[in-house]
Amino acid sequence: MPDVNNAPIRILAIAPYESMATSLLRAAEAFPGIQLEAYTGDLQAGVEIVRQLDLTAYDVIVSRGGTANMLRAVVDLPVIEIPVSLYDVLRTIKLTENYTEKTAIVGFPGVTESAHPVQPDAL
Repeated sequence: MPDVNNAPIRILAIAPYESMATSLLRAAEAFPGIQLEAYTGDLQAGVEIVRQLDLTAYDVIVSRGGTANMLRAVVDLPVIEIPVSLYDVLRTIKLTENYTEKTAIVGFPGVTESAHPVQPDAL
């Protein structure tokens, strides 16, 4: 039986895009008690990645939005959802400011709920 007090926390990250995987790996470097492996795969691609791995090598999975929901349905490990901040929503809206057509935020509730307080007319 491993000594839980000294054993690192083994985290599997399934990120929807490469820059998030990179950010998670960088953040984990600041915590010596964490071993993090990050893969990039959204929705079903993320599920397929997890199905190919030996999940006994991990303590927890972190992911985002619909991918996190799908993973909860197929694994026994705890799945922690990476929340979307209001900053994420505002940054995304800012990227659309040069579009002349109407835009909408569409996605899974875990991702889009942060957009409710945003009033596009006020931006």
